[in-house]
Amino acid sequence: ARLAAAEDPADAPDAADAGMTELLEQSPPFPSLEVLQLGANSIVAVSSLRLSVLAKSLKVLFLQDNDISKLEGLEALCNLEELVLDRNRIKFLDPSSFAGLVNLRELRMEENGLRSLSHLSPLTRLHALHLTCNRVVEVAEVEKLVAHPELYELTLLSNPVTRKQVYRPMVLRHCPGLKYLDGKEVTMEERDHVDYLFSPVDAAAAAVAAVHAQDMG
Repeated sequence: ARLAAAEDPADAPDAADAGMTELLEQSPPFPSLEVLQLGANSIVAVSSLRLSVLAKSLKVLFLQDNDISKLEGLEALCNLEELVLDRNRIKFLDPSSFAGLVNLRELRMEENGLRSLSHLSPLTRLHALHLTCNRVVEVAEVEKLVAHPELYELTLLSNPVTRKQVYRPMVLRHCPGLKYLDGKEVTMEERDHVDYLFSPVDAAAAAVAAVHAQDMG
């Protein structure tokens, strides 16, 4: 009766899909499934996978080596802890891309052409972020990582931003809990050096020196 009530016959498949998804959510086919490997399957749209039926159990999701360009359809995976998206086509993230992933601990998005670190903020419990071989250029992008207080491992190797002299100090300034950056351990000596570089006293002295130099000129 529900399908017959559709004004447009083209709506019938959508109604059937919605009904099937609802049925699967009520009685998941794999209620204990924790790890799902879907790498190299020519997947274009994550939403087509109906992952909401695994919301209660799924903890690790592999989606590497697919053709995904836009992230959507992950919002129901509230228990997901690890997500692998290496070698897709994700150049930008939307505000809702990671909405709902409140327990994600590790995210891998290597070799995607990603240009910005915006819209990662929903991942407040993120521990490890791997973004090797992307296209992040501006140092200002690393300032956005301040939204991840539990981040202890970050990899941005082979991004243009890593060639800038202030890159490593800026990352450490905005990620005080970071233990490993680009595979290299962060030492206490390095932390002390960063604290010195960005100390208010040092900044004030630099400002005074700049004013003095202008007066002398």
